[in-house]
Amino acid sequence: MTNTLLALLLLAPGLSLAQKPFAYHISGRIGLLNAPNKVYLINGELVDSATLTNGAFELHGTAELPTRANLVVQANGYHPNAVLTNATSVFLEPAPVVVHSDGRLRDATTSITGGPLTTEHQQLYASVPPNATPQQYAQAYTAFIKTHPTSWVSLMALWDMGVFAKREYDEVGPLYAALSPELKSSRPGRLYGDLVQGLKATRDRERTRRLPTVPEPQHR
Repeated sequence: MTNTLLALLLLAPGLSLAQKPFAYHISGRIGLLNAPNKVYLINGELVDSATLTNGAFELHGTAELPTRANLVVQANGYHPNAVLTNATSVFLEPAPVVVHSDGRLRDATTSITGGPLTTEHQQLYASVPPNATPQQYAQAYTAFIKTHPTSWVSLMALWDMGVFAKREYDEVGPLYAALSPELKSSRPGRLYGDLVQGLKATRDRERTRRLPTVPEPQHR
């Protein structure tokens, strides 16, 4: 992944998915960092934080919805407008998530393990070639969505595709239609459905505008 596109994905908010509340648990080690460095869990807003002790940390709490969130390491307090130079994304899910890093969360050596959502999330990112172009991102995400129509990660990926290129109905419409009923009936699924209908209306208007005008018959 290129740093620019990865940064855009880290800034994208997580999806609120219709599920029962669950307990999340994220732990691991980030190098040998100590205070004042802290690790922050962010999902659109600050969710949780922990001070690093010889790199070790632990975050746990209750979440109403499974969703993607960001782990961010910062010193001297959390600054929401700061450049995310030491950050990565994880999935909040019922299964424990474990993160191990040499100190830089974006490094390729960072490992993230957990339950099914974490595994699929990592598979999606691994499918993107190094230094990928926006087109390659879109191709990798499209392939993942097609082969994982019941995965919450696919719904997230569908939203993320708007980061890489302008959304077109003929591209995202069929991908959305193939998602499972559970995904499409969730709140973010319904919101994306509304977006798809808007794209379809735009496409239809454009097609109508391009139709050749039939001249009216002239009466003598």
